[in-house]
Amino acid sequence: IQDKPNLDFFERVFVPMIRLDGPEKIAAMRQVVAKRLKPELFFEADALDFLIMASGGCLRQFIRLVNQCILYARGKVTHLE
Repeated sequence: IQDKPNLDFFERVFVPMIRLDGPEKIAAMRQVVAKRLKPELFFEADALDFLIMASGGCLRQFIRLVNQCILYARGKVTHLE
């Protein structure tokens, strides 16, 4: 860990996959969404869990799926049906 943050915009950062092998890991993925928005306004709990499992633990894919789901629903709550 460095004392100063690296200001190089083009530096590659590798984000590890999250192994979805327990409820605490799935809760951590839910927290990713909760840090940016109120999930209950956009997703039912089972729909958000479905997106978590569909991402396979890849944080980038999860955020992309959440974004696409919100855009497709046009602000309505997303259901699994």
